[in-house]
Amino acid sequence: MPVVELRLRHASEQVEAGRPRQLGFEVDAAAFGEVAKALARQPAGALIRIAGFLDRKGPRSSQLALHVTDYALIEE
Repeated sequence: MPVVELRLRHASEQVEAGRPRQLGFEVDAAAFGEVAKALARQPAGALIRIAGFLDRKGPRSSQLALHVTDYALIEE
């Protein structure tokens, strides 16, 4: 089964308690099967919208990773 492991960077402004808050972080992610094949064709730095779920990196890990189930390119 095809597998792609990647690191995603997120930046946005969200409102919390009525005040704007700047967010910026990186998260480990993995995609499998056809989604992995399609993501592997995207250039590094491409802007994408991700859908998926959080789970542990592995059966014995306490670290989280985003499991990508779908994505779409964001037009600039």
